[in-house]
Amino acid sequence: MDVVAVESGCDADAVVPVAVGDKRPRDRRLDCPTVGEYVAVKRRDDTLWVVRGEGLKGVRLGPGFFEFDVDADVIGDCPQRIGKRRNAVSGPEYVQRVEIASGVIADRAVAVGHPIDRLVVDDDEFPASAPPNVELDPVRDRDRGLDRLQRVFRIRRQKAPMGDEAHTGPFWAASKCVSFPVGPTYRRSRPRSDRRPIAERLFRCWSFPDQDRPMTMDDSIEEVREKKRDAERGGGEDRIEKQHEKGKLTARERIDYFLDDGTFEEFDQLKTHRCTNFDMDDEKPYGDGVVTGYGEVDGRTVFVFAHDFTVFGGSLGEAFAEKVCKVMDRAIETGAPIIGLNDSAGARIQEGIDSLAGYADIFHRNQKASGVVPQISAIMGPCAGGAVYSPAITDFIYMVQDTSHMFITGPDVIETVTGEEVGFEELGGASTHTGESGVAHFSAADEKEALDDIRYLLSYLPSNNVEDPPRVEPWDDPERRDETLTEIVPDQPRKPYDIVDVIDRVVDEESFFEVAESYARNLVTGFGRLDGRSVGIVANQPRVNAGTLDIDASLKGGRFVRFCDAFNIPILTFVDVPGFMPGTDQEHNGIIKHGAKLLYAYSEATVPLLTVITRKAYGGAYDVMASKHLEADVNYAWPTAEIAVMGPKGAVNVLYRDELADADDVEARRDQLIDEYRDTFANPFTAAERGFIDDVIEPQETRSRLIHDLEMLESKRKDQPDKKHGNIPL
Repeated sequence: MDVVAVESGCDADAVVPVAVGDKRPRDRRLDCPTVGEYVAVKRRDDTLWVVRGEGLKGVRLGPGFFEFDVDADVIGDCPQRIGKRRNAVSGPEYVQRVEIASGVIADRAVAVGHPIDRLVVDDDEFPASAPPNVELDPVRDRDRGLDRLQRVFRIRRQKAPMGDEAHTGPFWAASKCVSFPVGPTYRRSRPRSDRRPIAERLFRCWSFPDQDRPMTMDDSIEEVREKKRDAERGGGEDRIEKQHEKGKLTARERIDYFLDDGTFEEFDQLKTHRCTNFDMDDEKPYGDGVVTGYGEVDGRTVFVFAHDFTVFGGSLGEAFAEKVCKVMDRAIETGAPIIGLNDSAGARIQEGIDSLAGYADIFHRNQKASGVVPQISAIMGPCAGGAVYSPAITDFIYMVQDTSHMFITGPDVIETVTGEEVGFEELGGASTHTGESGVAHFSAADEKEALDDIRYLLSYLPSNNVEDPPRVEPWDDPERRDETLTEIVPDQPRKPYDIVDVIDRVVDEESFFEVAESYARNLVTGFGRLDGRSVGIVANQPRVNAGTLDIDASLKGGRFVRFCDAFNIPILTFVDVPGFMPGTDQEHNGIIKHGAKLLYAYSEATVPLLTVITRKAYGGAYDVMASKHLEADVNYAWPTAEIAVMGPKGAVNVLYRDELADADDVEARRDQLIDEYRDTFANPFTAAERGFIDDVIEPQETRSRLIHDLEMLESKRKDQPDKKHGNIPL
């Protein structure tokens, strides 16, 4: 018989005549055949046999291996032991076809077994005799300098047309699938955890040399390559496909897209967990669910880790945490940013306290790295429980719409405990955290947009706290005067305008990059450039609540100012603030202590501070917004500026209460007193006379003055009193 196909549930011995020869010593050399076709059948007793009617003698060498020879012309003294390891696959019997081409020993075989939809062979030739169900992919293994080419065969589960002969039975064996020369390969180790279906598995028949012959360097290299290929497959094709169906990239795809081409160097690719609880020792995938290493973004080194959701759902265990800690330690030591791509189900329950310890180790590294190197987190999927605290400590958080979620307790737990019904998106989606909680700073439509934005953000930031921010080649005229600036601020003090229009006309053209745009919209924060230099920008937004400072705005501004100060980024502040937001809600929720955070952040900053008052600067808010009294370096005011304890109307109502009560025409007298107050107090000149304002400038000269000031302040050095750290009102 040429080919034997064994159906599921059949007894192999019932359909295959097996001629068994006498047992011989394992080291005996066998004569190799020149031409022939053989079929290997795995029996129920887990032994392997090669069968072919008359002329073939199969000898069992031990559990899982066999030996064969035939009466044929001798081409060399070559021992052949072809078989599969035990436990390599689970399930019923399967058929292997072994083909020997003329004059050459073929030690590869195509294995077919459980019902498959399509057989895909990785080869660079299409055999004329191949069945119609065989397709060819580019060869995975290249010529490695051996005498013969090495080729790998893979069976994948794919959809095929109905009625195909491949679907007629649970098994299919092709008699003329391939015929090719290959070189020798040797047994490789595979984790016991690799119990994927045959249709997903990479199959090989192994050719063993004499026991006395040591493994060569080529053999060892091939073994390493095989292990790394296993690591790169992650959780397997099925799980990767599910990731793609959700609109998500895999961990390696994210890293490849994010970093400059060909720059990624991986750490601990072959690391596995050490857990034995709950049969975990049967599943030990390489990498343990996280990909770590370093590469370059625009030629600058960054360190990166990416959770692999296809392996244990990206859950964190001891080995996982060790990999992340290693990459964070290297980033701190070398002074390079840390980028975390999060897609995790949380702690790995099977590892118990080791998982919690791993989280704490990472949190501690986040604290150590804070203010030393920039830390940026991207939430690419679920991020729940303890997993959320690491991103929360980092400097900036990106989220992806519809696919990323952050929460301490999920909707099911909330409903159980409180009875409240809430969905994932409402509880912890991108819109919630960028617009309401302020936990996240950026929201992207998809993962690639988020990764592109992170690359762009890095262009404004230094690699560490001892470097200056990168300066790009200027493309805008530093002496440019924009006359439209004189028209943006309305003549009426209560009329709103968009402060972003002012920012765009002062900084280098199209360089403003807003941060946390959807949160606390009464305060604008972001990065821009002045003559190619990176600057942080904080500005009151008159279009939203008249630009008043409230709790959210104070938190947003304070955090941003401290980041800029930690990484030597000068801060440019545009002021148009009528004061702090009044109301019982603000008072009861702590506007006093939260407002003090922004005050503290500006006061402790040692980077160059440049301030421009465009219109109102009233009361304590004037002091807070980088005033000269907090040792700001340069303070300018436009002619429209009003600097006073409070607004003219409020001041008149307090100062002239009795006079207004006796007036015949109260409103007319009030308007007259307001004009007098504004002329006397609510203007920039009183502050300029006292040196609280360095100059009153025309709006169109703002850009050139600020650029010159930045050049002057480039060598600024300011020391703070010796202390362990301050006690900011958290």
